[in-house]
Amino acid sequence: MDPLTHMGNLLTALLQPDTETIRRATAEINEILKHPASIETLFSLLVQPCDNGVKQYCCVLARMKIAGHWENLSPATQQKIKETLLQYISADEQSVARTVRRQVTSLLAVVIRILLPKGEWTEVLNTFLEATKSPITVHREYSIMLFQQLLESGELLEPLLKYAPTFHNIILAGLNDGEPVVRNAAVQAAHAYSNFFELEEAEQNIEMWKSFGEIVKPMLDHMNFCLTNQKEDEVSPVFSIIDFIVQNKIELLIPFLGELIKYMLDVAKNPDFEKMTRNSALFFIENLIKIRPKTLVELNMLLPLLDTTFKMCSEVDEDDDDDDDDDEQSITAHTCAAQIFSVLSMTIPEKYVWEPFMQRVRFLVQSSFAGDRMAAITALGVVVQGLLAKIYDELPELLPVILRSTSDPAREVREAAYFALGEFCKFLEDDVKNSRDQIVEAVHRGLSDPDKRVMLMSCYTIQTLCEGLKEEMMPHLPQILVRLDQLLPNATIRTQDQIFSCLSTCAMAAKQEFKPFIDPIMGTIFNLLLITDDKTLQLRCRATECCGLFAQAVGSDIFRPYYDRVIDFVLKGLELNDHTLREYSYNCFSNLAEIFGDEVAPCLPILVKTMVESCKSMEGVTVVGDDHLPTDIEGDEDTSLTPLKIQFVSSYMDEKVAACSGLGTLAKALGSTFDQYFPDALACVEELSAYLDTEVRAASVEALADFSYFLLSSDESYSWEKSEIVDIGANHESHIAASIEAIVDILVTKLADEDRRVVDTALDSLATVARNLGPSALAPHLEDIVHFLTLALQKQAPFQTSSEVFEDGDADHEFLTFGSISDLLAGLGESFGTVFLKHYPPIHELLVKHLQPTYNADIIALAVGAIAFIVRETGTEFRPFIGNLIGTVAGFANAHEGVLKQNAVFALGFLARYAPVEQKGLILDSANLLVQVVTREGEQENVIDNALGSLANIVSGHRKIVPSNDIINLILQRLPLKEDFEPANYIFDCFLKLISSGDKHITQKLPEVIRHFAIDLLRNDDLIDSVKTEIADTLHTLLTKYPQDTKNVIDSLGFSPDENAELERIIKESQEQGNADGFDDEEYDDAE
Repeated sequence: MDPLTHMGNLLTALLQPDTETIRRATAEINEILKHPASIETLFSLLVQPCDNGVKQYCCVLARMKIAGHWENLSPATQQKIKETLLQYISADEQSVARTVRRQVTSLLAVVIRILLPKGEWTEVLNTFLEATKSPITVHREYSIMLFQQLLESGELLEPLLKYAPTFHNIILAGLNDGEPVVRNAAVQAAHAYSNFFELEEAEQNIEMWKSFGEIVKPMLDHMNFCLTNQKEDEVSPVFSIIDFIVQNKIELLIPFLGELIKYMLDVAKNPDFEKMTRNSALFFIENLIKIRPKTLVELNMLLPLLDTTFKMCSEVDEDDDDDDDDDEQSITAHTCAAQIFSVLSMTIPEKYVWEPFMQRVRFLVQSSFAGDRMAAITALGVVVQGLLAKIYDELPELLPVILRSTSDPAREVREAAYFALGEFCKFLEDDVKNSRDQIVEAVHRGLSDPDKRVMLMSCYTIQTLCEGLKEEMMPHLPQILVRLDQLLPNATIRTQDQIFSCLSTCAMAAKQEFKPFIDPIMGTIFNLLLITDDKTLQLRCRATECCGLFAQAVGSDIFRPYYDRVIDFVLKGLELNDHTLREYSYNCFSNLAEIFGDEVAPCLPILVKTMVESCKSMEGVTVVGDDHLPTDIEGDEDTSLTPLKIQFVSSYMDEKVAACSGLGTLAKALGSTFDQYFPDALACVEELSAYLDTEVRAASVEALADFSYFLLSSDESYSWEKSEIVDIGANHESHIAASIEAIVDILVTKLADEDRRVVDTALDSLATVARNLGPSALAPHLEDIVHFLTLALQKQAPFQTSSEVFEDGDADHEFLTFGSISDLLAGLGESFGTVFLKHYPPIHELLVKHLQPTYNADIIALAVGAIAFIVRETGTEFRPFIGNLIGTVAGFANAHEGVLKQNAVFALGFLARYAPVEQKGLILDSANLLVQVVTREGEQENVIDNALGSLANIVSGHRKIVPSNDIINLILQRLPLKEDFEPANYIFDCFLKLISSGDKHITQKLPEVIRHFAIDLLRNDDLIDSVKTEIADTLHTLLTKYPQDTKNVIDSLGFSPDENAELERIIKESQEQGNADGFDDEEYDDAE
């Protein structure tokens, strides 16, 4: 059989409805396509009379292989191919089917992409320029389509840029064409034309942008035509172009922005349009709000937007979601409108939004139409974060409305009410405490609601209550847990999934008080861990997650009876080859490793192997071009000739994040037991640090911080002293030094990342490395780190100068980043000590600038905190920088509230402690101010705790300047600390110094001091090791010198037998280590 006939038969076989026939034909075609002669065969077949399906396959297969075979074709064959393609394109409409013409056009574009960069066949462009003016519609349509495909080729953008004015004229003419199909092609070409602006030369070309703006009006006219004539599927590219302009050159829309906003609002509120069309219109509004928040107000469009958004939010989706489907719920008009409310509240100043917003809420909440009431209540829940101050002011009015709505006769209103109640509890946790009983009553009612959607939302409310009001919820948890346990057996899949999520949160809140409920719930969980059916596997995922969280909540002793079965089930789950179950399994093992430590070691061979495979897997990564091939034919088309975009499936990325984080957690939790797996884990995480997905990169950076814990524990000889920089390679094994160098290199490199999330994580991880591995680990990169910090504090770091647009507003992200910067500065201070001061001056100058009132209170608070940490770690060497800081910080401590006041009070103690005696007046003023803070009625407990610590600091530094006896009396009167226990370190450090120096006043107070020493030694987890050791030494000495008196004080504390045994163990351990040699006279910070 000749090759032409044989190929025709094989392609015909691909059209048959028989899998085996298609499989055999595919295998044979793959072999034939390996030879250049196959291209000539395909083109010969293309011009023969045959089925249109066969012709389409000819084009598809040729397009896949022609780039690889072109140079091996004879000039005559190449010429014949070009002529054949032109012949098809120039044929009249009746001669060639549209489906075939489309495939021929795509094939022609590939050939042009091969030849044009080499300067060949340039005349073909003129041929198609003329075709755009043809009186034949199909010629105009497909010539424009060809240009579209050429413009989508990244490789051709630069050589085609000189033709940009011509392309613009073609597109403009096409958009004004009388035939809709030509206009559609022109819209697609306009979208491709925007690729030019990726080139710097085009992006900076003002005239080119202006000409691009000329397409907006005819494009909008075409969109209006499509929507009016039920052609909604053709308007998606128009929305994409508008979004591109909004993001990159919104000025082009200014002349008709008001008209455009009105039109988009009309589209959004029209229920006759498809959801996707309406949501696209609202998405335009959302982007506009984020980029030009003043525009809506200036154009008087805010009120129409509110009306439209409330109207969309009132639409009730009557479709009952399939509870056995674990897919995400589809985006509805209601959810899309809720997002607009959120963006408005976070972006537009409250003075413009609040009154018209509340006017509509008050009206709609009284409506007889349930959808209106639902919209009003939903809106309140959505805006609480962005309009927190206003909501707080109106809380006495609003909270009762929401609580009443939990009993509304309409299901959708009750569901909205539980959502809003959850948001109020999340963001106003302290302010809703007075209504706790009514809230709990509403929650119980929600758990018994006949509608499952309401019940599910009440579970969400319980979760927010348990996270924010743990103490207030504890008396009610048993009853809630009983009800949740009752609901599990007969609940639908989705309901069970939500209940388990709720149970996990309750367990984490209840801790060991969850014990009475764990046994029956674990019985249900073990049944779910047997699931292998794909349709219900999500329940096994949730049950797997619960196992790890329950273990975290109740601890190893209570969870141990279930441990072996859980391990067995989770390992078997990994064999099911489901990426979501792997994600949950990795998270479960991470939680178990943190609780059970080395007991997890037998699982490491299979667990680490699977985690590494997940990290390296290409599942969930899709390379998308403009061609979607209809067969499984093997292709080797040069992908550089096709515009490619990498898409990530989020669930697969979640698996990678869990695997990467799991490797870090296992290394941290198991220490030297993880030794043999560490090289592979480090190499894997290092590779992911350059991954394209942001969350994966961030997870890898976080895992590197966990690896620093591993390195510290795996090398028992590793130790460091503040300010002492040594050669790690000369003092430790080469693989330890190489690992440290690799980790720090990656982290410093990630500071140049353009994603803020990755940079924030890198800052946090560097702080962890500084604290774990000391100054020697970071010393080679200290200048680079300081340089980055100076850039970041000036908002000139790469991630701050990229074109990124943040979803939730820059202020929130700036706060998070500044928090990470502050933590790294503290870590550098703890690690480098006074050595850091050599690099500190430019940073100090920038921190002081952030104390100006032009910055918001949260940023100032972080700047004050950063300075405090550096003073704490550098002591009297910081004096050259103190200057006017004491007065500035004292002003914050006296005139502000919240975190700024707390941080100012904290910082004031260190600044005054290390100030020179020449600043005696400021030192005394600081002490007096702190005393006022402690004694002020109604002052916040955490502020008082920090003030007591700061007073102790001042006594430690200047006991002869300040009235130290009065201050010590005040501190003892106010102990124990109530909320912030970290300042106990400074208080006890002060007490220890006074005792060591033989201070008579403190000696008279010894029984009281001993009482606080013993209590905090056992119960204060915030005490640092050095202070614990000193307290233990002191108690041992006191027990030696005054055995009966000291023992009587300790006995009076009512410790349990276990606590007494633990206290004896700590003191005895201190004695055995030779720490207690009696009191040593300690020098104060100043010899006064």
